[in-house]
Amino acid sequence: MKCVRLGLVSTLALCISCSAVFGERGPRDAAPITPPAPALQGPRATTPETIVPPPVQPEVAEESSEEKGPIAKKEPVAQVPAQQTNPVPQPAERSDLAHLPSWVRPTEADLVRSKGLVEAVRFLQLGEAERAAVQLQQVRSVARFGSEVAAMHAWSLAEAGELLAAETVARDSIASYGATPALGYVMAVVFEMTERPGDAFPLYRDLSTLAPHDPAMLRACARTAVAARRGSEALPYLDRLMLAAPLDIGGKKLRAEALRLSGRDEDALALYRQMIRDWPQDDPLLAEVAQATFLIAQSSARPEHHEQALELLRKLTEADPQRVAAFRQLGQTAVALQLDDVAIEALQRCLELEPSNVEAGMDLAAIHAENGDPQASADVLLDLLRQPLSGKDVEAVQSALLELR
Repeated sequence: MKCVRLGLVSTLALCISCSAVFGERGPRDAAPITPPAPALQGPRATTPETIVPPPVQPEVAEESSEEKGPIAKKEPVAQVPAQQTNPVPQPAERSDLAHLPSWVRPTEADLVRSKGLVEAVRFLQLGEAERAAVQLQQVRSVARFGSEVAAMHAWSLAEAGELLAAETVARDSIASYGATPALGYVMAVVFEMTERPGDAFPLYRDLSTLAPHDPAMLRACARTAVAARRGSEALPYLDRLMLAAPLDIGGKKLRAEALRLSGRDEDALALYRQMIRDWPQDDPLLAEVAQATFLIAQSSARPEHHEQALELLRKLTEADPQRVAAFRQLGQTAVALQLDDVAIEALQRCLELEPSNVEAGMDLAAIHAENGDPQASADVLLDLLRQPLSGKDVEAVQSALLELR
């Protein structure tokens, strides 16, 4: 297995060498610690050669001697081989592991050792993460398992919403087992769920070298890179995803955002337009694309980008007449294009929906002032002062009123 340095080392302030991260599995690779077998009682306590056959009913013996004669005497005694004195659970007793991330799936050896562990897996299959976490706590309190079981415990807590407890279990387990892939994965999950994508991405990135064709891992790398605003680092993972299958709508959103964050505005806008054509009735998608196009227009200040943003924002406000932010952005975009009538209408609608929206009020007042109508500007500002504003906003509005005099 290729030696990979997990970003977890610096993040967790654990002085762990690169080989301890992924090159060595640490205690997990050692032979599992098996509790001593219980003392056998009755006939099973003897060796196979000395096993005493069960008593035979007289009527059965007579029937056998009459019908089968000598053959009955040679019938072998049911003996139990020594290796089966602790029977292995049947496959039906081991819950299917497909519902678990591959990194936190317990080994067959661990499942054989503990019926409680099998039960915890079943709880997770049923979506009962909290019960699974409690069960895993009990299981781990009586025996030592591999790092996958510790990781599954932390992952169960995260799935149950107990993120602080999940991180504590993961950190304690890393101190015990070392930074194994299983524990590296669960730490990445906890970081992502606690909105620390900058910490999660390096862990996912390093794990992806162990599973270079795993779509879930590639998507996790792209997702956290974009969330950490590292668009150029997200694109290679999205390219690899596209080699396996066409991107779905979620993948295309990630790719367009990665392109935007990378400064490739034209490529991002082209992909956004394609998505709108492919899913014309998807209002949430329209909102995301309109917002992203607005941000591109604001950063580039190019008229053609403002025009595209204006078109999308108009569609969005028609689809959702209650969306305050869309009317505010529509007003800003119209101002950039010197479409004062469109800007005034949009900003007035924004204030109707949210009278305390200081940004929209200040923009509207500025348009009236520039158009030579100081009274209309003052009226807008005075209306704002009647709203419950913060002290900082009150000072800003009062300063704008003084400038009108």
